[in-house]
Amino acid sequence: MFTIKINGEYLPSGVQVKNQSVKINHGEPGEITVLEFALIDRNLSGIPYTWDLLIGQKIELYEDGVLKFGGQLDEPATRKVDNHPKLSTKIYAVDWHYIADTVDINNSYAKDLISEVLKDILDTYFASYGIWYDSDSIKTTTSYVSINCPYSKGAAVFDEFAALINWQWKIGPDKKFYFRERDYFQGAEIRENVSNYLPGTLSISDDRSEYFNKKIFQNVNALTDELTEKCTPTPDDDKSFFVSFPFNSKPTLYITQDIDNPLSSEVVDSRYVGISGLDTGLKYYWSKNSNIIAQDLLESIPSSYFLVAKYIGQYKIDVVKQNTAAIAERAAIEGGTGVYSSISDGSYIESLVVAEEKAQALVDKHSTISKQLLFSSYTMEYDIGQVVDVILPSFQLNSLVSEGNGYLLVSKKTTDIGSAHLLKEYTFVDGSAIGGWIKFFKKWIDKEISFTIREDAIVSVPIATSEELEWSGQTQLKQFTALFPSNALFPSNILYPGTLNKTTTYND
Repeated sequence: MFTIKINGEYLPSGVQVKNQSVKINHGEPGEITVLEFALIDRNLSGIPYTWDLLIGQKIELYEDGVLKFGGQLDEPATRKVDNHPKLSTKIYAVDWHYIADTVDINNSYAKDLISEVLKDILDTYFASYGIWYDSDSIKTTTSYVSINCPYSKGAAVFDEFAALINWQWKIGPDKKFYFRERDYFQGAEIRENVSNYLPGTLSISDDRSEYFNKKIFQNVNALTDELTEKCTPTPDDDKSFFVSFPFNSKPTLYITQDIDNPLSSEVVDSRYVGISGLDTGLKYYWSKNSNIIAQDLLESIPSSYFLVAKYIGQYKIDVVKQNTAAIAERAAIEGGTGVYSSISDGSYIESLVVAEEKAQALVDKHSTISKQLLFSSYTMEYDIGQVVDVILPSFQLNSLVSEGNGYLLVSKKTTDIGSAHLLKEYTFVDGSAIGGWIKFFKKWIDKEISFTIREDAIVSVPIATSEELEWSGQTQLKQFTALFPSNALFPSNILYPGTLNKTTTYND
């Protein structure tokens, strides 16, 4: 049986939930879940409801006394049922994930454990909304992050953290915040003739809706070895220097006469090397994804000395992985090439090895037509993102055979089937083709990697404009003649690819 509270109070006398009107569309971890139902006011006096329905009011749904949904009222609509003084109100409520979609985070965080940065954000921006956590709901991470958040939505920041280490985040119906590894969210196993599913609803089907056998990551950031390079002044001599590759991490700078082997005594104190657009009052500035070092206007380099950088560079590359056996299988069955491609942006990946492993893991996952398990239940409770073991001998399924492969819950719908009973419909996907979902999730991450996603605080938006103008004066055009020196003359310190031939002056 279920009951509903609005603003912490049960429905008043004469008001009830319309039969079979309750539906819950469950979002994925970190996404909004929506509750909808209709209220009928049977108060024949013509005076509707004894309280005001206001957007933002707390809505709670309990099943057998256990809180199953918590959120806030969103866009109620009231209509007259018939000529009698009866009113019906359609209620839509969004769960507490809605808060994460509305709160702006405007702060910059120095390198720290992801879990500690997350707690700081929650304490600063979400505690006033009643969002809370404990040591069990947010486990300490081993990965670090530094991040700049110029008015960034909370949900976007949480998604970024979760994606970096392939964990999950969610906000419970009691406003408790969870940020945990995926194997934390395992559900109870499903056993034949033991689990409380409705037998007539149990079915197994093949699914290729997410099938692909070739994965392409575009614009992956491959990393160089550590390079030692002289910083070359830019042509306009604006106290900036460039190196061959964009920086992946903070460079070590030297003022030295020995370009190839600078001395440790010649290093620029790292405290005086900051981030362009974020730090001020320092000597040098750098930016991730940029190959420019900017020098403070008051700084200078002594004659016969050079600015040298030791740094890890990065460059763009596309990563392609495919399952040739799966491609051949599809071609034999369907004809054609047999190739099913999936193309994704890989600019957030910083390592060729990581990109190749992730692409291979995705190909392994999606190049097998998976099995889907569907069933309905009144009493079995699962959340989207949970992994469960399945033992169904009638279907020759035993997910415990290979390291507890398990099935991943990808869809959940809750509906009111009458008499205040809620029916849950579940869809699970098999993970046996990839050696198990937990193994698959953990394969993606390297817990020793530190992530830097904060480097530039300034976002530049280029805008192309054009306008007509009048101009009078003179301009000079220089004509150059290309030289093609002989082997006997090349190389030479006085011959260049182009030699000035003449200069012509043109009037307006």
